[in-house]
Amino acid sequence: MVAGNFNARSGATSKIPPSQRIAFTATFSNPSVDLHWFVDEHYIGASKSGGSVFWPLDKGKHRIVCSDGKGKSRAVAISVK
Repeated sequence: MVAGNFNARSGATSKIPPSQRIAFTATFSNPSVDLHWFVDEHYIGASKSGGSVFWPLDKGKHRIVCSDGKGKSRAVAISVK
């Protein structure tokens, strides 16, 4: 698993209007490693440890995955209403 902070709680519900974007941020023990982000198995971008990737909110349930590209990953599920 990706070590450190992953700023979304599994099962979290957001009531933010879908026209807004949400920032996904994670920290990793090696700050030079690229972290890759996926929402519902679709690649949305990469960031360094502590950096953010932004995603436009979409109604429904979603699975967010952050991966270091070497097999370590963490996933959370969110719901946007």
